[in-house]
Amino acid sequence: MRRARKAIYSREDWNLMEHAHRIACRDLHVPSTSLDEIHRVAKRVMTLFDGGLRDENLIAATAASQERFIADTLSLRHKKVPA
Repeated sequence: MRRARKAIYSREDWNLMEHAHRIACRDLHVPSTSLDEIHRVAKRVMTLFDGGLRDENLIAATAASQERFIADTLSLRHKKVPA
């Protein structure tokens, strides 16, 4: 079982994650009214940052790529396969 650790972020860390989040949401066309999507992308950005990534463009691109992969996978699960 993974233990959650309490992370302490500097102002620079928050700024970097915020910029990466904005880029990823723009790339994914996430509407400002879709709070579930906004929060999901934010968690993904923070996870990537916590994993050691520090380039906001790389974090944004990776977060967007992972979100697309998950959406595509879920879409395939819901498609009916002809018998």
